Amino acid sequence: MSVLPVEIAHRLALRAPERHWLVENLWAEEAVGILGGEPKCGKSFLALDIAVAVAAGSPCLRRFAVRRAGRVLLLTVLGLVGAVMAGLGYALSSRSTWWLVLSIVGLFLHWVGDSLDGTLARVRNRQRERYGYFIDRSADAIATILILAGLALSPYVHACVALVLAISYQLTQIHAEICAYTSGRFPLSAGRLGPTEARIGLAGFTALLLFWRPPQLVLAGYSLTVIDIAALAASTFFTVAFLVSTFVEARRLDHLDRGRSEGDLPRSDGR
Repeated sequence: MSVLPVEIAHRLALRAPERHWLVENLWAEEAVGILGGEPKCGKSFLALDIAVAVAAGSPCLRRFAVRRAGRVLLLTVLGLVGAVMAGLGYALSSRSTWWLVLSIVGLFLHWVGDSLDGTLARVRNRQRERYGYFIDRSADAIATILILAGLALSPYVHACVALVLAISYQLTQIHAEICAYTSGRFPLSAGRLGPTEARIGLAGFTALLLFWRPPQLVLAGYSLTVIDIAALAASTFFTVAFLVSTFVEARRLDHLDRGRSEGDLPRSDGR
C-alpha cells in the first residue's frame, strides 16, 4: 500500500480547485512558509506587515487585499519569557554548565518573540500604535537587562564588564529612539551588526562554553577571561558606532534645518 495519495488520471478534475487566499496572490489560507532573503532586506517587516494586514483586514503592503480578517498571535510576551530563560540559564551556570542549554533555548525564543511582535504598528500607523511601540521598546529594554544581568551573575563575565556592555548597547538603542523622533527613521543596526546578529554571536559563545572553559588572562593588573575581552570589544564597537552615528545624524539634521531657515528668508527682489 502506498503511503502517498494516488489518483487515476481520468479521475482528475479538468479544472484545478479554486485557491483560497489569506492575502490575495501573496499567501494562501492554511499555508506554511518561510520568508528568506539577504540580511537587512526587510524580511521581518514583511512578516509583520502580513500579520498586521490579516489582523486589521487591510491591504498588505497597501496592495494585496485581505479578504477576511483573522486573529494574529502577538509574541512580545514570548520574547520576555525567552529573555528570562536566557538570564536564568547564565546565572545558574555556576552550578552546572548544562544550564547554558536553557540560555541557548531562551535566546532563540527571545529572537522569535522580538522578530514577530507588534513593532510594525509603529511603521504602518495602525490603531494603538503608541501603545504597541511603547510595549515593544519597553520589553526590549527589560529583556536586554535580564540577559546581561544573568551574564553578570555567571562565572564567565565580570559584573563590571556586563554593565559596560549593557550601557554601550543601550546607547545604540537610545540613538535609534532619537532618530525615530527627529527623522522618522529607526536604525536597528550598529554598522552591520543588528539584534539578530548579536543574538547569534551570543548563542555561539554560549554553545562554545558547554565544552570549553575560557582561560584567565591578566591585563593591566585585572584578571579577565576571553569572554570578558570579547564583551569589551563589543562594547567598544557599540560605543564607537553610537558616536559616529550621532555625529553623522547631527550634521544631516543641521544641514536640513539650515536649508529650511534659508528658504524662509525673504528674497532680495522682494518676492
